[in-house]
Amino acid sequence: MTAPDNMNRKRPAFRNYLLYVITMLLLSANAGCGDKGPEANDTYLVKIGNHVLTLSDYNSALEIAKTAYPHNEIQGSDAVNAIMLRLLNQMIEEMVIIAKASELGITVSDKEMNAAIEQIKEDYPDDEFEKTFLENAISFESWKKRMKTRILIEKVVKEELQNKTTIEPADISDYYNSDQVENNSEPDIPIDLSDIDEAIIKDVRRKKAEAMYQDWIERLKKEYAVDINTKMWNKMIGS
Repeated sequence: MTAPDNMNRKRPAFRNYLLYVITMLLLSANAGCGDKGPEANDTYLVKIGNHVLTLSDYNSALEIAKTAYPHNEIQGSDAVNAIMLRLLNQMIEEMVIIAKASELGITVSDKEMNAAIEQIKEDYPDDEFEKTFLENAISFESWKKRMKTRILIEKVVKEELQNKTTIEPADISDYYNSDQVENNSEPDIPIDLSDIDEAIIKDVRRKKAEAMYQDWIERLKKEYAVDINTKMWNKMIGS
């Protein structure tokens, strides 16, 4: 799928959601994909608690994932298998976060959804927002459903990582040092947290959370038993 030129410019906080969600629309167990064969309807590929990823869901997502790669890069079986494994891991990662959201009682309200959509639409002139769905053959309701999942995941990450991340004076010093090394200037120390702009603290908190993210995901995979249909998976990758 190709983005119109006017969609590559700088956008606000939710600026990446429109195209990102369109591209990744089917990367979830509830994407509502069509059949991919007689066994695809009921065959599960991954189960995590009450969340199920069917073979049909995965195959549909795989077709979209392949469009992100040049044709000559997906000709060999090794290359395709690498894409398939990467996609499987992405979908499992999302599923465990959704399972965590259910446990924490985290949801996305209609008010939050409407606010996010309006924020995105503000950055598109005239009817460009609606045209994007037509050009990519994606329904607005499907996109909205997928976007709701992405916002839900962000809320879980914020609750579990960002909000629980402690910011120390040393973290702010490191932030200024790394920034000022690029500008060939001397850092101002010592750092007093009470004098630091809230935006800087949020940025530092976000970066610390990003550094903790992978370990957190691995813990979630152990917390919520990930049941992969290995027989089906080995058949898919030709093992």
